[in-house]
Amino acid sequence: MNQYLYVNNNPVNLVDPYGLMGERLEDEFNKPMSREEMMDFVISMSLGPAGSARKAPIVIGETMSRIISKAEAISADYYKARKFPVKIGVEKALKNNYLWFRRMYLQGRELIDEGIDMSRKERSIFYEMERKFKNKWGWK
Repeated sequence: MNQYLYVNNNPVNLVDPYGLMGERLEDEFNKPMSREEMMDFVISMSLGPAGSARKAPIVIGETMSRIISKAEAISADYYKARKFPVKIGVEKALKNNYLWFRRMYLQGRELIDEGIDMSRKERSIFYEMERKFKNKWGWK
């Protein structure tokens, strides 16, 4: 019996939390995950398949004050950046946001999209990234 067939005989670089198909331990930016990011991913996947326990929905959109207000009103989650982009760089901040967003998707969370903030002069690159992957993954 081949115990690693579920990950195409590559248990070091592939995971298959739901027994459907092996996935690379890389993010959408095609960069290997750091040890911390990999641990976050593994821990999130160990929580069980989507829908195994009721988890709070997540709220996305532009302008964090709007998102926080909505999330608190309905007891939902939202992305809480650990460090400001100016301290870690925009690319790293986007990657952190993406990893959280992917984890929420894999957990089967309900998504509440508050949309763009018409009062903003510039669009949020973080919200644009979330919208891109929401559409790519068919998350409704």
